[in-house]
Amino acid sequence: TRSDIAQMSQDNPAISQLLIEAQSVIGSPLTPVESEILVAIVSYYGMEIDVLLMLLQYCVSIGKASMNYVEKAAASWLEKGINTHELAELEITRLTRNNQQEKIVIEAFGLYNRSMTPKEKELVNKWFDHLGLSESLITLACQRSMENTGKISFAYADKILTSWSEKGIKTPAQAIEELNSAPGKKNNAGLNKSAQTGKYSSLDADELDKLLHQLSQE
Repeated sequence: TRSDIAQMSQDNPAISQLLIEAQSVIGSPLTPVESEILVAIVSYYGMEIDVLLMLLQYCVSIGKASMNYVEKAAASWLEKGINTHELAELEITRLTRNNQQEKIVIEAFGLYNRSMTPKEKELVNKWFDHLGLSESLITLACQRSMENTGKISFAYADKILTSWSEKGIKTPAQAIEELNSAPGKKNNAGLNKSAQTGKYSSLDADELDKLLHQLSQE
């Protein structure tokens, strides 16, 4: 209750400092409910105050300052054993990297009307972290999968990218190089400057589209 929080703040200056700093992070006065949730995360969940403030700063930075979101995130962190400054820094770095990777795919697909599903997020993580593919190659596969299927298809893009990875193709330039090394194709010397630098002319895109169709059927 509000009176409980007042008493706890009086007995424990750290609680009082938490509420002051949290208000500064959020950028507005805390409501009674927000104060109750923050104090509960520390008093009942057992999260360290500095870790909670780091979590709160991260949530605000991604536009999710809802205290309900913060509470769920705090519970998730504690379940993972994230309750030290060092572990919190590592988790924020991981989350920030994942958010950036997901943003790249969202923009490539034009996926603005819904959130990614857990399975789709797993595929994004696979492309970037497990297969180690470049941003430009992933973007290209996403765009081509839409053009070839007429819809957003993570499965189609995954099939293409997995095939490329198995063949050791990690950049668009390498994909075009494989095209031109195949029988009946022009040699590497015939590549124009844009293809060699990873930028595409309309001719490059047409040839790469054929490669995507080929890989997706394997």
